[in-house]
Amino acid sequence: MKSDTSNAQQNSMKVIELVVENYMGVRAVEIRPTGNIVRIEGKNGAGKSSVIDAIWVAIGGTGESGNHPLRNGTKKGRSYVDLGDIRVERKFTEAGTYLEVADKDGKKIPRPQEFLDQFYSKTTIDPRNFIQMRPTERRDLLLDLTGKRDEIEELDEQRESMYGERTLVNRELKTLQGKLAGRGVPAPDAGVEIPIAGLLKELEGSIAADALHSKNVAAVVDYTHRVARLDDAVDHKRKQIAALEEEIETLVEETTRMADRLAAAEEQVDLAPYSETARIRERISAAEHTNERVRKNAEVVELGSKLTACEVAARNLTEAIEGIDERKTEILGESALSIGQVGFDGDTLLVGGVPFDDLSTSEQLRVSLEIAVSQNPRIRVVRVSDGNVFDDDSMGEIEAWADDHDCQLWIERVADAPDGMGFFIKDGSVVEE
Repeated sequence: MKSDTSNAQQNSMKVIELVVENYMGVRAVEIRPTGNIVRIEGKNGAGKSSVIDAIWVAIGGTGESGNHPLRNGTKKGRSYVDLGDIRVERKFTEAGTYLEVADKDGKKIPRPQEFLDQFYSKTTIDPRNFIQMRPTERRDLLLDLTGKRDEIEELDEQRESMYGERTLVNRELKTLQGKLAGRGVPAPDAGVEIPIAGLLKELEGSIAADALHSKNVAAVVDYTHRVARLDDAVDHKRKQIAALEEEIETLVEETTRMADRLAAAEEQVDLAPYSETARIRERISAAEHTNERVRKNAEVVELGSKLTACEVAARNLTEAIEGIDERKTEILGESALSIGQVGFDGDTLLVGGVPFDDLSTSEQLRVSLEIAVSQNPRIRVVRVSDGNVFDDDSMGEIEAWADDHDCQLWIERVADAPDGMGFFIKDGSVVEE
């Protein structure tokens, strides 16, 4: 026949009775709560924190007491917690602490701390611990709660890779946009590039012809000048005809020869073709202008194509990253948490699109409570260290939340006098109203 220990592992449990003696600021307290809201009230230093801490030091062995759990001036103390299916008692002495756990029939459970460790986590002891976590710690905790850590981490790796690739694409996109801005709009009538190699060869031939023509022109000029000088000499010599007959004949002969050369040179000048050099230069200039427009047009078209490709790549990567973020949000939404739309921006937890650290104190606590009970399906006891952040309306919402989640909240509040709403602690004991 199985013991009730196995049943205790299946049933949810709350504090039916709490007895604390000589623990920290507590002198002697006995509390039998009713309902799911247990308000522990009192002035600062009255011992109210120690009352709630005694529950968790009994169950977990650690609390705010550290290595000195005994109330000053005492030699022994205890914290006894009746959870219905199990009863936990931790005794304190100057030598150390001693733990006993029994089922509801009083049968002791072996390896009691190991048995209790399965019922709680750091955040179930006090949701404030979740608030105080670093972003990476919160992220790891929620990933563990989803049961799909491997899938989410794989999605994170894919997202990081795509994010880096998109950064490079966007950088190239800006470069192309800058280049394209200086090129203007592609010219629709730019035409095609004209080859100028043939024109250059024509230019070379024309320049050679021009050089020959220039040489002939120079010869004409030279011979013309010579003939003029000789005519002058003839006139002069004729005046001296008597004395220079022979010289005149020679000069006449020479003149005849020069006249023949002149005629030949003039004939060459007349036969020379019309110069094409200027026209060819104009054609080359026009071709270079056309080619420049064609090249610029081709460059603009190429840049436009690259820009379009970059824009498509950036858009596709952004959509892929958004898809990864949506899948991660779906995974978190599939968990048992009821804290609204949950997601991550890197390691930062987002609730409803707002970073967790930017939420109000009461909203942070609400989220932390959800996470606390999600880790604690059996011991349905949660500590709220700062109940003063809740006004009357918020307290009503918290009470409704506790009923909906079948969870017992031990709420610490600072108060100057009993108000009939909870247990008022003074000098380490409960003040009877």
